[in-house]
Amino acid sequence: MRAQTGPEAARSPVSARTHRAFGLFASLAAALLLSTAYLRAQEADSEADEKSRPLETKNIFGFTSGTDIGPDQDREMEFETNLAFGKRNGVYNVGSQKATLEVNPTDWLEIDTGFSGAFGRIRGVDGLADRSAVNFGGADTKFSFVLVHRSPATPVGFTVSIEPEWSRISEAARVNWSFSAETRLIFDTELVPTKLYGALNVIYAPEVASDPESFAVERSSRSGISGALAYSFDPALTLGAKQIVLGAELEYQRAYENFGLTRFAGDALFFGPTFYVHFNERLFLAAAISTQIAGRQAGDARPLDLGDFSRNKAQMTIGVDF
Repeated sequence: MRAQTGPEAARSPVSARTHRAFGLFASLAAALLLSTAYLRAQEADSEADEKSRPLETKNIFGFTSGTDIGPDQDREMEFETNLAFGKRNGVYNVGSQKATLEVNPTDWLEIDTGFSGAFGRIRGVDGLADRSAVNFGGADTKFSFVLVHRSPATPVGFTVSIEPEWSRISEAARVNWSFSAETRLIFDTELVPTKLYGALNVIYAPEVASDPESFAVERSSRSGISGALAYSFDPALTLGAKQIVLGAELEYQRAYENFGLTRFAGDALFFGPTFYVHFNERLFLAAAISTQIAGRQAGDARPLDLGDFSRNKAQMTIGVDF
């Protein structure tokens, strides 16, 4: 049979159905491409919003605290190692290992409950007996109240924390029960949005200590102020981590032999770097080390206060959300 040509072919029912099918297919393909492009655009916007969210600042400043405590109903375990090392002579290495459960009943209140172990090695330090020991260190609870959440409308956040602590091991690595209540006024802000952060803490910590052998009671306190800067690197430079933050911290502390800040015992100025890496949504690591760069002890003409403070101190915290 001869193939149809010309107008007859144009009127072929098979050809008409083919054109209609092709048109329907093209329309569906166009709709699919447009919907895919729209969804990808929405996803990109969502990722951009996620990246532009402010960094949670509580742990990024080292020994200095940030104001953020996390969202409502947040729960977290933290494992914190604190070290103090170096006196004027001899060997002085003491520290603690603490495990803390953090719970947020609301987005303005965090309650931390922790238990710690203490360890130390002291050899040939003036005024301290030689000692090496590992002991149960004590327990503490911290309440953090966010009074002002940092936001574009209120660029400076404000949090107050109160940390009652019972300790059974002194800084001389001996049994010496004490009760303290460190209070901090915490401020922080974004100096460059999502990049450069700054924090300021004002600290007061009264303490009552009792020797279980002599039953002598001593009252003392520490006050201080600390400031820190922290820079959050671009995600392209974080080697797979969600965030990497590097910074520096300056901390000034004064020691007193009473609660009223009138019987001066000594002071110290510490300076050092800070490091924070947020691996993913559930895991972070924070670390800091500080060295005493200035100070004096009452009645001692030598530089630095190595009676009330150590020459160096370090801290490392691992946090796990669950």
